[in-house]
Amino acid sequence: ACRWSMAALTTIRRRYIPAARATRTRARPTQSARKPIVLMVEDDADDRLIYGTILDRAGFEVLFADDYESGLRAAQERHPDAMLVDIGLPGAKTGLDLCLDLRRRHDTANLPVVVLSGFAERRVGEAARAAGCSAYIEKPTSPLLVARELQRLLAA
Repeated sequence: ACRWSMAALTTIRRRYIPAARATRTRARPTQSARKPIVLMVEDDADDRLIYGTILDRAGFEVLFADDYESGLRAAQERHPDAMLVDIGLPGAKTGLDLCLDLRRRHDTANLPVVVLSGFAERRVGEAARAAGCSAYIEKPTSPLLVARELQRLLAA
């Protein structure tokens, strides 16, 4: 079920998507001006559109995966600077399983991982922290808050 109203989606599409597309046509930045890469593992297309657009406008390069397997593979192949992971992913494994598996691997053990969850329960946040997540944010939330949290984690 979509948590975003049609009016909110329309506003985001009108305000942010044309500007985001325009930035993609510019020359690639030099290595010193490289955008931090964020891998977003999210199965909801609306959330990918909204969070991805805002993160792009906030100065991140955003990669997408929609389940555990593609998220783990992209983390290993693309070496993102941080990850944004939804807890409720399709299939047998969750976002928490992904975080646990990332922490077990030497190449991703220190990767900042922000977990997003529509489950507004204290025990879910505790489980996310126990899985080694760097931050836990309940959905729905402001995509700008998520961008600020990623910036904070990358600056640390």
